[in-house]
Amino acid sequence: MNIMLKQGDNLHRENPTDSGADLKAKGYQRVINDKLDKNIVWLEDGDDFFIAPNETILIKTGVHIELPDPEIVTKWGEEWLSVCEFNVRPRSGLSLKENVGAIFGTGDNCYRGDSGIIFKNDRDCNYRVVKDDRVGQLVLTEAVIPMKINVVDKINEGSRGENGFGKSGKN
Repeated sequence: MNIMLKQGDNLHRENPTDSGADLKAKGYQRVINDKLDKNIVWLEDGDDFFIAPNETILIKTGVHIELPDPEIVTKWGEEWLSVCEFNVRPRSGLSLKENVGAIFGTGDNCYRGDSGIIFKNDRDCNYRVVKDDRVGQLVLTEAVIPMKINVVDKINEGSRGENGFGKSGKN
């Protein structure tokens, strides 16, 4: 599998076996009146910005990825489409200790734009971000998509039936 990054992109992996690579803040776009502002602020060395309490913004990472083409695979006697995607995830330390972090997002196989991070400040005070702060993680995953979906009137009942959220754990 050949993953390509645009020249100059910067991913940091602390250990070679880490599944996630750290994404760094390179700029941002604010949300104004429920719409993403068209103005992108790119940061210079030493620049910072603040995220207001309960504010959600888009942090730009400057990372652009080209993933391998999808392949048809056979699983369970059927043809499926194997697709590589990327996920942007929170960094656990920021979420736990700072009460800020990335909101999980998926980048589709054909996407070539900036691997931006939807970032939320759940604190009651401003949160400061400095250029090159590690603000999220990028994880590559495989999604296996059915080539066809059968529409039926009825499906088989599983062991849980229609018991959903909270029905398999604590009472």
